[in-house]
Amino acid sequence: MLLESGAQAQSKSADPAPVNQEVGQNRKGTDDFGETVAAATVLHGQCYLLDQNNSPQKQKNVMVWVCGADRFRSLDSWIFSQIKGKLDDLIGRANEAMAQRQPERARALLDEYADTLENRWGMLANCPCTKTNEDGKFELTHHLKPPYVIFTYGRLTADGKVAHYVWRLRSDNIDPAKELILSNDNAILVSK
Repeated sequence: MLLESGAQAQSKSADPAPVNQEVGQNRKGTDDFGETVAAATVLHGQCYLLDQNNSPQKQKNVMVWVCGADRFRSLDSWIFSQIKGKLDDLIGRANEAMAQRQPERARALLDEYADTLENRWGMLANCPCTKTNEDGKFELTHHLKPPYVIFTYGRLTADGKVAHYVWRLRSDNIDPAKELILSNDNAILVSK
């Protein structure tokens, strides 16, 4: 997944949200989880989703995390294995609801599926994180050497329907000197 550069940068007039839960550094040059630390990296970004009219819907008060790539992969796999049974059950029940021509029930089950996926990110709470402000902007400071992963999630509500999105961006697709834009272009649609 590559980020678009250049013209997508939005106005930087709004102050970033107060931030940054940083993981402690020990004398061995690693963080609390054994990941190699580096000089502080500050990422500036904005998170928004374009609605059906191509209007940006700012994703405010959304948590944005950073985690070492290896740790993210192992934690993400472990967390997913803990909820896989529930996810399979929800998909099965949603398919049954559609077969029984119960689209509202199916939508509710798919929303619960997306909520379950979103909630798993919160289980990675010890990673450095920040929250977006009212304009969907954020500033995230961390001390991880690449490779690392930036991840977050968002929702877009239109016509009474909710679409759920997840972002997972590896550091080799991020230029810390530029504003990091999290939009429909680099999001993964979870449910619509």
